[in-house]
Amino acid sequence: MANAKMDESMRDVKRRLEQRNQFRVDLGQRIVRMRIWRGIDSSTLCRMLGWNHDDLFRIEHGFADVTLLEGAQLAAALGCSLNELIGDLV
Repeated sequence: MANAKMDESMRDVKRRLEQRNQFRVDLGQRIVRMRIWRGIDSSTLCRMLGWNHDDLFRIEHGFADVTLLEGAQLAAALGCSLNELIGDLV
């Protein structure tokens, strides 16, 4: 019985990690699309945000989480609301 609960718990943890990873990938792709659609290259966006290019790269490729503050900064730099940036992804 304990093993079954542990297996179920591990499956739940794995599912949540997969969802989190997919969210990061989807958000990164959206940032890239919005940036390109607005004619902003990654170097320009980094300058606008005062960010390191490596940090933006990790976010755009789904390797890093985005804090609420970073999300708000990105939305402002991309000329959209935070809701437009992440609204239907969550």
